[in-house]
Amino acid sequence: MPTAQGALAQGAPGAGSTRPSKARERILATADRLFYDEGIHAVGIQRVIAEASVTRVTLYRHFPSKDDLIAAYLERRAQYDRDQINGIIEANPVDPRRALTELATALTRDDFGAVQRAAPSSTPLPSSSAPIQPGARRTTSGTG
Repeated sequence: MPTAQGALAQGAPGAGSTRPSKARERILATADRLFYDEGIHAVGIQRVIAEASVTRVTLYRHFPSKDDLIAAYLERRAQYDRDQINGIIEANPVDPRRALTELATALTRDDFGAVQRAAPSSTPLPSSSAPIQPGARRTTSGTG
């Protein structure tokens, strides 16, 4: 028997419904765009609400917390990747070399250099040639 929590996790109001609502899809699409472009921690719930054109009540009905929204966002991304990989494998059942070539192409298709993403903090990251700070550990291959 489906629980109310299960119905909420599926995103549709009402027990037993498995079809996500349009509002939930809009929230997820907005969160996907914002989280991917700007970073999960840089985007607040109010921004998702405003850009998805939903009310606060609607967002929290589908996602009781930001963590729930993040989990749904990550699951959606992971499902997209699984579907893409399965589609490539199914399209090349007798040619594994071609499947691997197409998979490599698909995995590198997204031009990460063209997308501006916010750093998790305003502190710049050190370059790989920057000296190691006292107390920091340097790791090398083959050692633990």
